Amino acid sequence: MNMHVNVSDVVTVRMGDDGMIQLPAAVMRAVGIVPGRPVMLGRNDRGEVVIFPETPEERSTRRATVINDLSSKHSTGQTTEKYMDLIRWRDAPL
Repeated sequence: MNMHVNVSDVVTVRMGDDGMIQLPAAVMRAVGIVPGRPVMLGRNDRGEVVIFPETPEERSTRRATVINDLSSKHSTGQTTEKYMDLIRWRDAPL
């Protein structure tokens, strides 16, 4: 490890036979890595592997796209109040 670079929270993990490593949850939270989301890896000029998690802007854009896609596919054609009345069965006998 190149010690002239500020490094914090160093952990040791083992690589599996399949070449995969598992990042500890604390490390993932600290750098903003979300399970199931893209993570870019690169190599810097010192030969060190660098992780580039999804940026807040990328996450915001992705979420907005998902919400927009869902809202356009699941329209009931009713107001929220009427839809909630329907699914709550307000008029159903007890």
